[in-house]
Amino acid sequence: MIRPVFLALICFFSFGCREQTHVTDEAEIPTVSPRAAVKLTLLVVDDPDLAKGIQLLSGEWSERSGGELAVETISLAEILSAETLTADVVIYPSRQLGALVSRQWLRPVRQSVLNDTDLDYSDLLPVLRDQCMRLGGEVWGVPLGEMPLVLGWHGVVPDNLPRTWEQLDDSPNVLRGSTNAENEFPLAAEFIARVVSATPPVDRATLFFEPESMDAQLDEPQMMRALEQIHIKDGEGQTSEESSCQVTLPPRDKLLADKLTPLLASVEMFNASLDRWEKTTSDAAPVILGFSGRLVSVTTSSRNAASAFKLLPWLVSGNTGGRLSQRSKATLWFRSSQVSQASKWLPAQSAEENAAWLTESLSKRDAYLAPRLPGIDNYLAALNDALASKSIPDALAHAETEWNAITDSQGREQQRKAFRQHLGLPD
Repeated sequence: MIRPVFLALICFFSFGCREQTHVTDEAEIPTVSPRAAVKLTLLVVDDPDLAKGIQLLSGEWSERSGGELAVETISLAEILSAETLTADVVIYPSRQLGALVSRQWLRPVRQSVLNDTDLDYSDLLPVLRDQCMRLGGEVWGVPLGEMPLVLGWHGVVPDNLPRTWEQLDDSPNVLRGSTNAENEFPLAAEFIARVVSATPPVDRATLFFEPESMDAQLDEPQMMRALEQIHIKDGEGQTSEESSCQVTLPPRDKLLADKLTPLLASVEMFNASLDRWEKTTSDAAPVILGFSGRLVSVTTSSRNAASAFKLLPWLVSGNTGGRLSQRSKATLWFRSSQVSQASKWLPAQSAEENAAWLTESLSKRDAYLAPRLPGIDNYLAALNDALASKSIPDALAHAETEWNAITDSQGREQQRKAFRQHLGLPD
């Protein structure tokens, strides 16, 4: 009897120990609270159609991240007059990059974002990847597309299209278009296009401002020549048998031009170091950007920067970014993989005729970008108004005075720093 009792006691205590061990193990397991869903606020500047597209796709982001995406809109005037920026992510006109960086509202893009497979960095068209995203050696945003300046033709398009501005000016039946719905600053855009084409590539970046003093420079010989060329004809009194052209942006929602062509080269370039005009050795036209485009950036005010940076690659991915970019009237395709879908951005006929050379333009690595300065729209508006309302002797002098006043109102030292950042120079 002793042995069975002894065995029973052993079993009883062994079972008790196992139970105690089980309880102890459960007690030692830490309680993990479910991760709180992150709500991100995305602010879209001056692009209601784009904002609506993001709202329609916000559910996809919620499924992907487990968080919430709130989309808000604001006008350019409102954001430039604001004291702070409270959103996590902002989508804005690319020429305003300098203004937002100067206010310290943007965070540089993290390397992890550039390495993200959704971003697919190498698929971005070179001019966006190498120039538009960058300021002062840093990447500040990711692109949803850019538009280069082009020539838009109306009426009877000549069989032999001009290759230089001089050939265009010598065409007796080609007038300057009188309307330009796509471009807010048509005369300023044409003036800049003519001046850039008549300037050696090495001198183009510092054309309009002296980098150290930030004094406006609108009295160079190629600028005076461009002014005289602009004041030759306009489109008033045009008949259906005549042709007109104007510097514009590629029309998005409907075909507002009978034909689009690249900008023109100049027969001569002014060599400033030798103070003389020289024959142009190439008929390649410059690519000019900065009049239209969209960038996406994370703000310094975001308390959820890690989540906000994860949003960026998704927003500009080949799938999501393509659908969003098609809604904006300020963009074209921005990836090599999207070229075959150009008709989703342009009317079918225009896409068929122009996709190849527009893509080539966006694949250049030496495009001219309008200076990304705080107040850039004020500079462009002042130049446009002077060209439209002042006589030839006075137009550029008046614009130069206005530009210097804008620089002073923004703060000359701030503008100097911003311009040097735009040029990629150390401060």
